[in-house]
Amino acid sequence: MKSTLLALIVLFGFGLAKSQTAYDENAAVPHKYYELSLKFIKETPGFSPPVASRALGYTGLCLYEAVVHGMPNHQSLVGDLPEFNSMPQPENADYNWSVVANNALAYVLDSLFDNKTLDNKILLYAARTDQNIALQAQIPADVYERSVQYGEAVGQAIFEYSKTENGYRGQYKNFPTSFVPPSGNEFWAPLPNQLALQPYWGENRAFVPKNATTGALPPPPPSYSADSLSVFYAYANQVYQTSQNLTQAQKDIASFWADAGGTFTPPGHSISMLRQILREENWDLGHSALAYAELGLSLSDAFLACWKSKYIHNLCRPVTYIRANIDPAWSSFIGTPPFPEYPSGHSSQSGAWSVIMTHLFGDDYAFSDSTYAASLGVRSFPDFNACAEETAVSRLYGGIHYDFGNKNGSYLGQTVGENIINLFQQVSATNEKPLALANLELYPNPAHGQVFVKNATVSMLAYKLVSLTGQIVGQGSLQGQAINLEGLAAGLYIVQVYDKKGLPLGQQKLVVQ
Repeated sequence: MKSTLLALIVLFGFGLAKSQTAYDENAAVPHKYYELSLKFIKETPGFSPPVASRALGYTGLCLYEAVVHGMPNHQSLVGDLPEFNSMPQPENADYNWSVVANNALAYVLDSLFDNKTLDNKILLYAARTDQNIALQAQIPADVYERSVQYGEAVGQAIFEYSKTENGYRGQYKNFPTSFVPPSGNEFWAPLPNQLALQPYWGENRAFVPKNATTGALPPPPPSYSADSLSVFYAYANQVYQTSQNLTQAQKDIASFWADAGGTFTPPGHSISMLRQILREENWDLGHSALAYAELGLSLSDAFLACWKSKYIHNLCRPVTYIRANIDPAWSSFIGTPPFPEYPSGHSSQSGAWSVIMTHLFGDDYAFSDSTYAASLGVRSFPDFNACAEETAVSRLYGGIHYDFGNKNGSYLGQTVGENIINLFQQVSATNEKPLALANLELYPNPAHGQVFVKNATVSMLAYKLVSLTGQIVGQGSLQGQAINLEGLAAGLYIVQVYDKKGLPLGQQKLVVQ
């Protein structure tokens, strides 16, 4: 089998005979760093939801820029983002894009989370070293050294770019004492021992400027009124009545999406769900980099736009209105956070998340979220919109947002997500992405000895057989030949099909007996 595969590799230009693209490498490196980033958000002082979203935005940008020159159908975002005017350029030579990503992400996370604990600093450095060592053993010495240097240069350049806007080191300035909330019954009033969280966050630089303009921001909320016949009172009373009759299922939803202090925050939860699906689908490094970047930039801009709106309207929270006009002793099921009501931050970022995820995986992609499996169980959804809708309504169940704040937050996020998709389409020569698993049919499946691609076409020139750990265990030509499974241990594998340019056309799970 080895001699046959070697002949096929030489004949069809795969493996060592051809420069590797980011589509030829697995995504173990970014998955590891996003795992670390979620831990850092939870354990590093000052990483409130807006600050966390910004860190995830620059992390996504760093990953994309680190590997984009290994993605033949994509271009750098230089010149397409505000003040993003230059980046280090790779030489006309071979690179290992996993090594590049490893060193770029290690640099940017080390810099963005500069106040992380010593234990987490040690974890980060150990991850970089361990992955460098593992990758170094697989590639020529000159490719390794060149890739390390280029990755560090990319990480440094992205961090320097991050320093040129107001959100830099936001973890140290969550509660500026210079902000004085406006006075009046309709305005947000801090609860005892509260200060306003990031009141100037809306002044930061958006990745897509129109995400923070009036065209994207939600309309004004309903006019404030204490009249029991008014529209505003009806929305507040909906919060109150819902809180008085919460079912256990509604409490579970509110708790699952609370993402409050001590967690990795709402944007971290969104990244967690993306990471779960990318790993399940075994997306390669190039496509995973694009996915992380699109979602990261969307989450960052969604929080920026949401926070800008919050401090434009400074609308009172349900707890303030209900205690003043309905029930003086009322408390919300979820603790009320220290910033104005309108619109909902969780709904805004979830709206952006649903647009990006639907773009990446399709309209009817059913999935389960195991982010909090150990403590709150697993929640399952028929599609991403259903998940975003549950996320939004969880804030009503929690008693911390009016329904209009949830709905208009969702619309805001959807607009942001669509603008980010358009941004990446501008730098893409093609809209290709891995096909859904169901689009590639294998027979027989389960199989033993050999397997065929039932709907193979002339454009499908080659295949790779990948283990669940990301190891390539077989590769070769698809033209008129079965995929040889001899010598493989029984278990679950992924069959990936490539075109003549080496770009993925689809993939499917295969059970080897």
